Amino acid sequence: IESAFNAKAYSISAAGGFWQFIPSTARHFDLKMTTWLDERRDFVKSTQKAAQYLKQLKKKFGDWHLAWAAYNAGEGRIRRALRRHGVETYWELSAVRKAIAKETVHYVPRVIASAILAKNREKYGFTNIPSLKPLYYDVVTVDGALDLRHLAKHFAIRINTLRGLNPALRHDITPPNRSWKLRVPKGSGTKVAKWLKVTPEAQ
Repeated sequence: IESAFNAKAYSISAAGGFWQFIPSTARHFDLKMTTWLDERRDFVKSTQKAAQYLKQLKKKFGDWHLAWAAYNAGEGRIRRALRRHGVETYWELSAVRKAIAKETVHYVPRVIASAILAKNREKYGFTNIPSLKPLYYDVVTVDGALDLRHLAKHFAIRINTLRGLNPALRHDITPPNRSWKLRVPKGSGTKVAKWLKVTPEAQ
């Protein structure tokens, strides 16, 4: 719903990544955005933060429909709209003409529809669709800048594989002057760590 699983999805409101965090919300949830990286594009960290944010919204608004609407439109906007129109539920609010943006009116039904379709694919004609394979990888902590192209060439790893595993990196290089947990194809962690003379992460 947010990005169609596109790490580089970007909106006119400067929302980015898998969960379409705007910069201010990303910073609030400690998702780093620098010249070298954009953690909104990291499929692990951004998902954890999105879940955390949605849990907070559910607690504030009392139900998931309003929580999802607030995720899309902003909690302040939804709270003001509820108060202005004297309603309590998302469905009442969405029935008021121009109370909230059309995007938000459609957003909650799209979330619900996607969940229903995902759980009943055959019933709705989505048959013979192969599932994506589970994503397995090793993690190696890199200190300072490492050129991913050099790594890919040395270990005969496709550069696009490294990019796909590390979508938060803006360039084919790990951030300088800091450590970075680099994902590499499953089974290659030990030899990459040895090459870098570091200790491999426990898997």
